[in-house]
Amino acid sequence: MFHPIRPVRNSDTRPGGYPGIPVGPGDMVWGLSDQIPADAVAVAMNVVAISTAGDGYVAVWPGGPRTNTSVVNYQGDGKAYNGSMLTGVMNRSFGIYTHTPAHIIIDITGYWTP
Repeated sequence: MFHPIRPVRNSDTRPGGYPGIPVGPGDMVWGLSDQIPADAVAVAMNVVAISTAGDGYVAVWPGGPRTNTSVVNYQGDGKAYNGSMLTGVMNRSFGIYTHTPAHIIIDITGYWTP
């Protein structure tokens, strides 16, 4: 069952956010906000890349090996955003990859339960 929610800021690497520095390039593991119930099996999210350090992309996946599919593609020192559904979040974490350094903002807009 899908539960739409008022957007919850899960991650924000801009100054004043967490961790407050650009991320990447490379793989990282981030946790889900405590505001998302433990029985959630998938989440709807908006992913934003800003202050990018060149052309690149962001990939997000529920765990295991990184996927070859990007969620956001960006050009130069700009911003790009997209919505995504992430399944398989039972372990309360997800992988994120940035091709070039960028600030990343992730808002959760809903979740699914069994």
